[in-house]
Amino acid sequence: MQAPEQRSSERRLHDWQSALQTCIVDPRQDRAQVRAWLQAGQVGVDTRLEIYANAYVMRLTEALRCNYPAVFHALGDEDFAIMARSYLDQYPSVHASIRWFGDALSVFLQHRQPYGQAPVLGELAAFEWAIRHTIDAADADRLTVDALLSVPAESWSDLQFDLHPSVTLLSLQWNVPQLWHALTDDAAFRSVAKPEPVRQPAHWLVYRKPDLVSGWHSLTAMETAALDRLQQGATFGDICECIAMHGDPDAAMQAAGLLRLWVEQGILVRR
Repeated sequence: MQAPEQRSSERRLHDWQSALQTCIVDPRQDRAQVRAWLQAGQVGVDTRLEIYANAYVMRLTEALRCNYPAVFHALGDEDFAIMARSYLDQYPSVHASIRWFGDALSVFLQHRQPYGQAPVLGELAAFEWAIRHTIDAADADRLTVDALLSVPAESWSDLQFDLHPSVTLLSLQWNVPQLWHALTDDAAFRSVAKPEPVRQPAHWLVYRKPDLVSGWHSLTAMETAALDRLQQGATFGDICECIAMHGDPDAAMQAAGLLRLWVEQGILVRR
């Protein structure tokens, strides 16, 4: 059992830590209490607080740079630092793990000026976050071809599936994957002829392959519609109907072909 003196000391430490964190995270807060605790020492109180505050911003800026290397190269060092400071003001870090800092950068870049004037930036951030997600997304037992072949024919129409946790479906209006490659590949980045942003509407699948390598590819309109239905809990029979609506006369065979492709890609988990 803790002595009263120990509990009191722990409360004081907690109060001190909370007050210091508030000063660092939000410099607009009143620093009076923390200043009183920092009177001792040769370095000024405000100087010491600014050291911590600046280090906090720099660390989070570095985290954004690690998660979004293409956005960093697109903006440049100085402009990226300004953007990161603005993002931090609007979306303070709220997760215990720094890995999740920056999860709203795509939304921020789409709606915050002047970045919204270049919509390719927001899409580039969304693509990079999806790739980052493939690296540490949870794992799950992937559906196999053998498991599908073991299903009785009369049960196929009621089959339901889930997408693997690493999967992200994106609707992009620009040639983002090409730009991402040019901005993150050293050889391409040094190339004289760099690709420019071009309107190139497409749906994309971003996922972690069974060999743990990140992968992505564009989707047809039919495949996009089928995957959207699958995400909503549709059965295999529903997916067949969806494909039939796209004018395919042999919807069942087309759906079976897509299902086999998705299984080989490792993006499906059976419910």
